[in-house]
Amino acid sequence: MTQIGLRLADSPNTLSPRAAEERADTIDLSRLLAIVRRRRRAILVPVALSLALGVAYLATTPKSYLASSTLLLDAGTSAVVRELVAMDSSRLSDVAIENARLVIRSDILAAAVAQKLDLATNDSFLNPPRSLASRLVRGAVGVVRLPVDVARMVFQPAPSPATAPGAEVGQVPPQIIRDLSGKIGVERISRSGGVSVYFRSHDPALAAAIVNAYSEAYIADVLSANFESTERTTEWLQGRLSDLEAAAADAAAAAEAFRAENGLMSSDGRFMSEESVSELNADLGEAIADAARSKALVESYEAVVSRGVEGLQSGAQVGTGTTVDPALEELQSNLSNAVADLNRITASFGADHPQAELMTGAVATAAERLFTGVQQRLERARGEYAVSQARVEALRDSLGVAMGDNAAGGAARVELRALEQRAETLSTLYQTFLTQFQEIDQQKDFPIADVRILSLAEVPRDADGPRASRVLAVMLVMGLFFGTLLAAVREWRDRFLRTGEDVATASGLPFLGYLPDMTLTTPATTSLQRVWQAARRLLNRSDHDAPDEPPLEVQNHAIYTETLQNIRLGLSILHASGRERPLGMRRVREVPPGGEHLVVGITSVRPGEGKSTLALDLASTLAASGKPVLLIDADMRRSGLSRGLGITSGPSLVEVALGQVPWTEALRKHDLAGVDVLPCVFPGGIVHVAELLTSKPVQDMLRDARQTYAHVIVDLAPLGPVVDARLLLRALDHVVMVAEWGTTPKALLRRVVEAEQTLAERLVGVVLNRVDMVALRDYVDRSSLEAYLGTYGEYQS
Repeated sequence: MTQIGLRLADSPNTLSPRAAEERADTIDLSRLLAIVRRRRRAILVPVALSLALGVAYLATTPKSYLASSTLLLDAGTSAVVRELVAMDSSRLSDVAIENARLVIRSDILAAAVAQKLDLATNDSFLNPPRSLASRLVRGAVGVVRLPVDVARMVFQPAPSPATAPGAEVGQVPPQIIRDLSGKIGVERISRSGGVSVYFRSHDPALAAAIVNAYSEAYIADVLSANFESTERTTEWLQGRLSDLEAAAADAAAAAEAFRAENGLMSSDGRFMSEESVSELNADLGEAIADAARSKALVESYEAVVSRGVEGLQSGAQVGTGTTVDPALEELQSNLSNAVADLNRITASFGADHPQAELMTGAVATAAERLFTGVQQRLERARGEYAVSQARVEALRDSLGVAMGDNAAGGAARVELRALEQRAETLSTLYQTFLTQFQEIDQQKDFPIADVRILSLAEVPRDADGPRASRVLAVMLVMGLFFGTLLAAVREWRDRFLRTGEDVATASGLPFLGYLPDMTLTTPATTSLQRVWQAARRLLNRSDHDAPDEPPLEVQNHAIYTETLQNIRLGLSILHASGRERPLGMRRVREVPPGGEHLVVGITSVRPGEGKSTLALDLASTLAASGKPVLLIDADMRRSGLSRGLGITSGPSLVEVALGQVPWTEALRKHDLAGVDVLPCVFPGGIVHVAELLTSKPVQDMLRDARQTYAHVIVDLAPLGPVVDARLLLRALDHVVMVAEWGTTPKALLRRVVEAEQTLAERLVGVVLNRVDMVALRDYVDRSSLEAYLGTYGEYQS
């Protein structure tokens, strides 16, 4: 027998801290894929809607064509004017591009293009086809603005045509100018000085014509701007040249008049007083040099005379400086020769030799002659020295007088130099401006635009938009975004019990199995999903594959039966062991076994979760073993089990609790052999249900039934706001909790279990009821048993 969903582990159903930490630090792709799989409808529906909107947009949007031309820009002005105003051509880049964009998108160029192409009468431009989306948006905006427009018409007077804003430019309607200026595009081409001018229109020929007209209009505007700037510069230079010419002539005349008035005549560019001072300075220098030479010569002669004739005889030399005196040199030479002869004779023959005495007289005579010559020249040198000193003094006096005269005329000369420099500057400036004026005047005859057209726009053959790939890609991304957002919101809001893992995580209780929703007889899948599943099975099948899964109703019935068998097995194991078992983070001890006879309660968290059906089916399953089973309807408030069996009258649990009839007389036989039913037919007027359930007859009935029947199944009231089920917990051996799949909140189950200690001690586990077995596969991990329940069809069927 295949056991499904039975979890009776001895270890706590919790993760270790290390495992929990590792699990928290990692991304479980299988969980993400499971979320995507079960929320595929929430994702695919927005994607499908977005793609449908994209297809509708493509179908209702007219095609547009893009035409473009390429222009190469420069500074935008004449080279001569640019040089005149010292414009830095290196700053072309961004400034020139932005200037070109402003000019191209200006109203003036729009008016020129509109006039050239006569767009005011062009129906293709005035009434272009519009997409359905634009019409809807325009209509919505019109509806929103309608109250504002009405209020404006009521409270604000309409402007007169003469003063109305947006007056026509060159007889072109303002709306056409706004449309052209708003739709024409200008973009820079990479980092170059070129720009691309483009225009979109549903008419390809019109788009190309508008772009070419804009390119030609821009070049004409640049030429016009250059001509106007050159014309203005020429006019300004003409006036400036006239002023400079008159100012230069006036400055030259003023300099000449000042020179004549102050007698400042010059020779070779120098004033007369300056020449006199210069010459006197030169003469004074020469005189001072002559006086110095004369003084040196006098001092030399005086030194010779002071030594006398004896000094000359002893070999003293007569120095004359730089002055050459042949006669004196001859006397010096005779003296030197005589002294040399005397020294030779004395050295050869002695001082007493007659010839030595004769040569001594000759030396004395030569010395006398030389001394006399030196004395004569000394007197002459003294006279020359006196004359040179007198000349120096005279020249100094003359220089002082000349310098005084020059200082007196210095201010006049400075002013004259200023006048001459101003006249020269004005003359130079006049020549410079005259040269530039001639160049600019020639430029007017040859207007050159610093812009040229690299390529004209051709009539586009292929539509630029809307592009199906781009639109569908954008809509697909948008659909995926909104679908993912919707799936995330739904996943966040889905806090209900779906799987056995949810049961263990929320309450720490064992999971007993799934009870399929028997009303579902066909898979809840779309046609597309069925095709995909069939194709996947076909691709994955091989010769030794298992046969196809049985029908869904057969699978559900088999799983339902197996879950009932799991509950029965779990009750037997727990009742037979009587040992501790885990419950979340706690460990509880089972109620001591009471032999083979069990009293089992079936309850749920909320009403309507199928506990009565489970109680009936479990009783039938237990009775199949041949042992007697008693089924008690203890839900006095609703009595769903009794109504389901068709018992609406006769003695029941109410009469037993009141002591009116013995419990054995209130029993009814079930269709299945071995199952007796104690119904509950609740009459009106009874309010104290709690007192009835805790009455002595009810306690005696449960005690006696334990001895008579092998299993007593009690259908309890829900464990919600009422206390009916809690009153009978101590009289029960075990309790089975029923929770509805996808409806019972996880937090509610946890709070109910934690709030009642007695319930926690007797609780066997939780059964998920009304499970959509097809949808369950989207909530479980692919490695879990629940994901492959369909493959056990042969065994279950």
